[in-house]
Amino acid sequence: DAGSSANNFGLHEFMNFCRSTVADPMLQVNVVTGTASEAADWVNYSNASQNTERAANGSAAPFGISSWEVGNEQYLPNWPGTLSQSILTADEYVSRLIAYTNAMKAADPTIKVGAVGGKNFGRYALMADDNWNATLLQKAAPYIDFLSVHNAYGPMVLQPDAQSFWDVYGAMLAFPKLVGDNLATINRQIVQYA
Repeated sequence: DAGSSANNFGLHEFMNFCRSTVADPMLQVNVVTGTASEAADWVNYSNASQNTERAANGSAAPFGISSWEVGNEQYLPNWPGTLSQSILTADEYVSRLIAYTNAMKAADPTIKVGAVGGKNFGRYALMADDNWNATLLQKAAPYIDFLSVHNAYGPMVLQPDAQSFWDVYGAMLAFPKLVGDNLATINRQIVQYA
C-alpha cells in the first residue's frame, strides 16, 4: 500500500540507536488521545528493573530513560491543516500534565518530566494563547522539571514566492538573536511565575 509503511523502528530500535550514537533519549507521551495510565505503563516498561514484557521483547535490562516530555505543541493555533484534536487550552494542558506527571513519577520517581511551552516572537505566532506560559507555570510549576521550547524551526519561509533570497538570508542571520531574546523572555517568565 503506497499510503502506509511498516513500523520497523520502535522503542527497542530507538534505544539501540541512542546507545550506538551515545545520545540521551527523551520520549514524548501522548497527552491528547493517550492516558496518564498509558504513560505510566510506558515509563514502567522502559525503566522498571524487572519487566517481563520488555524482557520478552529482547531487553532484560531497563532502558533507564530519564527525560520525558508530556505532549507536543498543544499550544498551536487551529490553522487549516493542523490536527485540531491536538490543540488544547492552557488549562486543559495543565490538568492533563499534572495527572500525567503524578502517574509517571509513581512508576519511576527518578525521571524528569517536561512541559511544552514557548513564546511568540518576531513573525512567529505559533502560540495561540500568549498567556500559555503564565498559566502553565503558575498552576503546574511543581510538576515540571524542564520546559520544552520548540523554537528551532527558523527561519520559516511560509510564503516562499513572496520572499527574495536576501529576505530569507537576512532572516537566517537574525534568527539566532531572535531565539536568544525569546529564551531570555521565557527565563524571565519562569522566574516570575514559577
